[in-house]
Amino acid sequence: MNRTEKSAEILRTGWDKGISIVVSAKSTVSANCVDLDCNHDGKLAADRGKTMALVSTIGFGVGLAGLVTGTVLLLTVPARKPAARVGLLAAGENGALFGVRGVW
Repeated sequence: MNRTEKSAEILRTGWDKGISIVVSAKSTVSANCVDLDCNHDGKLAADRGKTMALVSTIGFGVGLAGLVTGTVLLLTVPARKPAARVGLLAAGENGALFGVRGVW
């Protein structure tokens, strides 16, 4: 899974969780409120639903912005030239040397 797919998965998961909390609060409000008249549980659920709806909307926007930014960065990154690598082999009176030098 690449970074864009991971971002999309996080976005979808956050959206799903936010929606499920809001739907749960909505059903509690429906069961405990008549018009604008709510008991204690209904009022708590209505407040929780409003808060989670806002958090979900903000989270969705941030996730979407991250997904777009990641996609733009992946599509606009310049192609890297292959790095030069040089093999070293040297022998002398005091021993031998073998190695690789280059840029990675």
